[in-house]
Amino acid sequence: NNEIIFNNNTETKIWRAPIDNDAYIKKEWLYSGYNNIQTLVTNYKIIEDESNISLVFEINIESEAVPPVLKGSLTWTVYQDGKVNVDYNLEKDNNAPFLPRFGLLITLPSTYEQINYYGNGPMSSYQDKGIATYLDMFETTVTNNGDVNIKPQEAGSHNQTTIMN
Repeated sequence: NNEIIFNNNTETKIWRAPIDNDAYIKKEWLYSGYNNIQTLVTNYKIIEDESNISLVFEINIESEAVPPVLKGSLTWTVYQDGKVNVDYNLEKDNNAPFLPRFGLLITLPSTYEQINYYGNGPMSSYQDKGIATYLDMFETTVTNNGDVNIKPQEAGSHNQTTIMN
């Protein structure tokens, strides 16, 4: 429809603000540079056919101080109907601590309110708090996705999400 959807850079994110439960791992995350990560493209190729175009990037996700935390590929496929698929195929350095999170930051126009996702829900779920959630396809809105907590630390997460539109 000739509509610009991505008007800003996208960013791979592995950092989140540490919460009380992270007291012991926080130092390892900071030492590994998780709070200052960059995605470096080492190679790329464009694959095009009649119905879609794919941009395949070989990437390293790293900070300046230590070896890459993640290495592999990132593929953006744009289909003829306008749908976009983003696929990461990465290997984590065995010496690096576990990732606080893994996600792709995409800034969309403020008119985009509806969220459909396949992941844990229907309420927020986290690595250490998921017994009340289950894996399924869910619908919500940006406005309703946040939580109201007495002591807010994290809000709106749906762990194990693999599809979002």
